[in-house]
Amino acid sequence: MSESSRLINLKPREVAQLATELKVSRRCTELKLCTKDDDPGVGDAGVAELASALATNTSLTTLECWSSGVGALGVASIASALNATLTKLNLGGNLCGIRGLDALAKALECNSSLRELNLSYAGLGREGAAALARGLAANHGLTSLSLASNDFGNEGAAALAPALTSNSTLASLDLSYNGIGAAGADALAAALAHNAALTALSLENNKVDGGAGLA
Repeated sequence: MSESSRLINLKPREVAQLATELKVSRRCTELKLCTKDDDPGVGDAGVAELASALATNTSLTTLECWSSGVGALGVASIASALNATLTKLNLGGNLCGIRGLDALAKALECNSSLRELNLSYAGLGREGAAALARGLAANHGLTSLSLASNDFGNEGAAALAPALTSNSTLASLDLSYNGIGAAGADALAAALAHNAALTALSLENNKVDGGAGLA
């Protein structure tokens, strides 16, 4: 395997071969899976195979599965396989489901290696935001989190806010395009009064003033 691989429209047999190679690879550090032309993506089964490879892989630092047809089961598989090597995970564009988000939140509670997590366009909603907040509150590794375009509104923002009072590592948070209004912004502002780590907050295209965010 090459050090950085960008693979498009993988078929099940190709995913299985990739997982086999990844289990023993000591060279590949970045793996980016992409889809185009309405391809369904690797799905839960494919991601589960890749997750099994993470148990023995010690080189992969970046895994991107943007819009790859991954659902709750696939997200749960990845969550259970988070190791000490992976530092960047992109699951944006996949409908993670509450079961997947619960599993990811539990993994974040004890994982301190992951630095960047992208869950934009992931269908979080209010429930998902609340589930993720539980993991974020106990996490001591993440520095960048994107939750853009998840439509969780004021209730989701209010659910996330308490996590910001206890989290001491997150420096960048993207909450753009979430329908957050004044009530949600007030909850976030109150939490930030007790947070010294966050230096960039994007509230672009929400229902509050100052939509360019805080930097």
